[in-house]
Amino acid sequence: KLAVPSVGGSATRLQRTEASLSLRVRDTPTATTKATRIATALGGYAESVTYSSSSRSASIVLRVPAQNVKTALARLAGLGSIVSQNLSVTDLQHDFQVESAEIAQLRRTISAPQTALKSPSLPEAQRVLLQIRLANAKRSLAQRLNARTGTVTAGTTARISLTLSAKNAVVP
Repeated sequence: KLAVPSVGGSATRLQRTEASLSLRVRDTPTATTKATRIATALGGYAESVTYSSSSRSASIVLRVPAQNVKTALARLAGLGSIVSQNLSVTDLQHDFQVESAEIAQLRRTISAPQTALKSPSLPEAQRVLLQIRLANAKRSLAQRLNARTGTVTAGTTARISLTLSAKNAVVP
């Protein structure tokens, strides 16, 4: 039986959830198919699947919504006998808040040069400097927005690494 601590994230905090599960199964191809179907049924997907017929084993990386990770682990454990399991939950809320504050500051930083550039009496040398400052701020904003998107994705989608091996096969 799989001993899963209370996971799945807090409703109010972003958390990165990563799990690994190694199972001995009766039939690796069938278990591989069932594992990907479990992820799909829970709103996730198979990020990668590597199957070896010679060693009768498979390595699968699944992504499932963080709120479904406990259900996913329980269903996956039902595919065979547990050899090992690991679970990691890392809080991302602070990262998200810092990124959001930086985004707000950059938006304020962008606003001032945009307003100043509308002035027809602005000297050309200052206009060029403001345009450079504005371009740099916009580039920084795009990078921060991308980073925050990554943080949100990491906090809302759990990563499950699953290793399956046939009961009479040697685990590599």
